[in-house]
Amino acid sequence: MRDRLMWLLVRPTTPPLWLGILVATSLIAVETLLVYLLKQVAPENAFGAVFLLGVLVVSARWGFGLSVMTTLASAAAYVYFHLETDGGVLPTKVQDWVAIVVFLPIALLANVLAGQARLRAVEADQRRREAEAS
Repeated sequence: MRDRLMWLLVRPTTPPLWLGILVATSLIAVETLLVYLLKQVAPENAFGAVFLLGVLVVSARWGFGLSVMTTLASAAAYVYFHLETDGGVLPTKVQDWVAIVVFLPIALLANVLAGQARLRAVEADQRRREAEAS
């Protein structure tokens, strides 16, 4: 079961870009709704980790470019919908900036690690084919 799940998430080839954009957009929308519903229970800046879920899924399945775009869109959604901006685009509190400064490097690192996993999957698939051929 674990191997099948890993095979679904980290394959040597990526699905079409349009599907990745659709998945990324859907995940960000669902995450935004989830945080909106949960913000009555806890402070809003505690939910930055919720936005990492979509970033991790897209990072594991699609290329680096779409992963970075998903990271930036998730951070923008987090800032726009859930942090205090006093009518502007940028947060006004130091704690909100800290949440963003923590979120972005972690999400970008996840993108890089998922890319490495995808490269290893390609190498393993190629070695398996070579072993079967010999």
